[in-house]
Amino acid sequence: MEIRMYLQMLQRGWWIILLTALIGVNVALTLDYFSMPIYEASAKFVVSPNPSLQGYDVVNSLATLDKRSIIKTYAEFLNSANVQAQAISDVGLSIEEIEDYKILTVVLPDTSILELLVTGPDIEICTALANRVGEYGVDSIRQLYDTYQINTLDPAFALPDPVKPMPIRDAGLALVLGTVLGSALAILSEQIRVPLETLRQRRLFDSASSAYNRRHFQRLLELEIIRARDEEGIFSLCLVRLDGLTELIDTLPQPITQRLLRRVTQMLKNNLKGTDTVGQWDPITFGILLPNTPYLAASGIMNRVRWELYAPMEITEDGEAIYLNPYTGIARSQEDETMPDLIQRTENELEEGKYSPPPEQPRTPQKPETQHHFATE
Repeated sequence: MEIRMYLQMLQRGWWIILLTALIGVNVALTLDYFSMPIYEASAKFVVSPNPSLQGYDVVNSLATLDKRSIIKTYAEFLNSANVQAQAISDVGLSIEEIEDYKILTVVLPDTSILELLVTGPDIEICTALANRVGEYGVDSIRQLYDTYQINTLDPAFALPDPVKPMPIRDAGLALVLGTVLGSALAILSEQIRVPLETLRQRRLFDSASSAYNRRHFQRLLELEIIRARDEEGIFSLCLVRLDGLTELIDTLPQPITQRLLRRVTQMLKNNLKGTDTVGQWDPITFGILLPNTPYLAASGIMNRVRWELYAPMEITEDGEAIYLNPYTGIARSQEDETMPDLIQRTENELEEGKYSPPPEQPRTPQKPETQHHFATE
């Protein structure tokens, strides 16, 4: 269920994902375009026992070589500042230029091979530096150690293409990272939007009855007045007061009051069309807006509503019930009438409705009797 929810979030936020991925690709390509090409030259050296050793000395030297200390020591010779300074001097680089070049020697895993790497903006200088560092390093090692010898395995060479920037690789990586970041932003924005939408909805509804609050209901009424005036239409405004709650609304426990009012709201909606609106007018009164409904049709609807609300309504699990004693007021819209005037007329009709007789049982359409035809001889 949660996976489906997240997939729906991603589907709604597809434009965030796409936008973030495109921004990532554009940023990567822009940075690559303005970046200085960096080339890499490498040379490899192998360390082995001196061929002049014999018998036990050869076995002992091989065992020592497996401990990696000799290999790491030789690597440090190639990484030596003195060795690299001599190579830099031979190549003829200035102090400012040498800052663009990096020299590093590493031991290849599970081998007795050293790899010397030189990176920089000039491919020829990188190759020359690798060769000169290798030469000076090997000479320095041979002067101090004779048990193990170091020889050039692969002379320095450089690939014709720069190692960075690599637009295709960088663009692909930026696309993946942008998609991941965009997905996270899409989910985050959806999680932020949902609470905001919930808060917005709470501002429209009454917390007790779950019907529209009076402020929003009157806003809808105002819009309906404008619509009816522009389209020369009609509508009816109805008020339903639950007189049986007059003295109980402040004494009933809040959970019981909430459950009761929400049940009334649902009963009202069950008797209305999808375009009709139910709102909480005051603690014991509901407002009903019936667009495109004349007075007689509104009277029939309100009679049916009163009939359903007239029956005793249980408020506890023990079967305790109360009588809501509903009565209604109905006013049909009039041309060029303001909202305060319409509300005043409806409230006046509501006061008169307090003395109206009990509602009549709504008529249900009768099915036509089936006519039987008997064949006669």
